[in-house]
Amino acid sequence: DGAATFEIKARVDGQEVAREAGNNSLLRRSGEIGAIEYESVTVPSLRLESFLRAEGLTDHSFSAWIDVEGALSKVIGGCGSALRTCQSVIVELEEAPYWEGQMLFHEAIGWFVGQGFLPVARDFESRHQFNVVFVRTDRLRQPEVRLVLARHFGGAHDAAADGEAW
Repeated sequence: DGAATFEIKARVDGQEVAREAGNNSLLRRSGEIGAIEYESVTVPSLRLESFLRAEGLTDHSFSAWIDVEGALSKVIGGCGSALRTCQSVIVELEEAPYWEGQMLFHEAIGWFVGQGFLPVARDFESRHQFNVVFVRTDRLRQPEVRLVLARHFGGAHDAAADGEAW
């Protein structure tokens, strides 16, 4: 709780770039895309745990989407006890370092497994960047969750043939 500083790209290789670009971050890029000049902007911030408490949501289950341009370790550091009611998470991860000091795929897998989540799916956004779906381990014991995953991965009968809507 307090403030966070965003690193807004102002110029890349001397050329001005749109400050509202969706790929600014709490971290600076590693050097592979050229010389970058930044404008640091400090904004109010709130830990997830504090937000849920302020909104009276600490006992409600939820799912999260974390796409924070390499700043995963900073963001999950602000979760506190909030993940105890989180059922699933979609996280953008990288296998190669695009950001200075970022948490990479193998580190994130270990952290989420340690918090009681297992990876169940991923996409292929680019060569070293992708989104991973984590589901709370105890949810995977529920027959309806296992059935949905089996259907998604083609291991069960066709839901449309049963007249079920998905």
